[in-house]
Amino acid sequence: MDAPHPNHWLDTETETCLQQTPPEKLAPAATEPFSVVVLLCPSGAEHVRRVRAFDRVLQTSRTDAEIQTTRTPPFILSCELTLSDAMLAQFELISCDIVSVFISDTVMSNVEPQYLAELYRALIRSDEFAMVTRLVMSVPQDQAGDQFIRQFIDDERPIMPHAMRVTQKKARIMAHWARKIGAVLKEP
Repeated sequence: MDAPHPNHWLDTETETCLQQTPPEKLAPAATEPFSVVVLLCPSGAEHVRRVRAFDRVLQTSRTDAEIQTTRTPPFILSCELTLSDAMLAQFELISCDIVSVFISDTVMSNVEPQYLAELYRALIRSDEFAMVTRLVMSVPQDQAGDQFIRQFIDDERPIMPHAMRVTQKKARIMAHWARKIGAVLKEP
């Protein structure tokens, strides 16, 4: 089954989940280009999903995407992105548990490295990226359910209930999409 167009996931509510702190705090205009910075990229069993997320964001090659999994965060994954593309990139990455932020290219190029290091430390400790547990109780046995599982959980349908440790940001996005497709998520 083909994956939906990436913008399929970026509805108004998902954009709101991604943009809890408006980019205007880092950039005055949404027309400015943005950089996506990876703050945390856990290693582990979901390596294939992480490579796929990097591949979707970079749109270059699987080899380039594979290389990203070996880099030490924080690192700039991509720059000169529109706000919409930066948000879609962050969505793809957080779906696979890669913590990232998007910051105006103007800010990235005009501030001291020490400031960026402090900003990254503060962001990684924010409530948005705090880990929470969610139980996936059920997911519909249809195309939308299959897409939900591939996007947020695994390439294979897990045994339900399925416990997950995810960031608060991912939990919020998953809850939104669960409601839309009729899946059931619970807090333990």
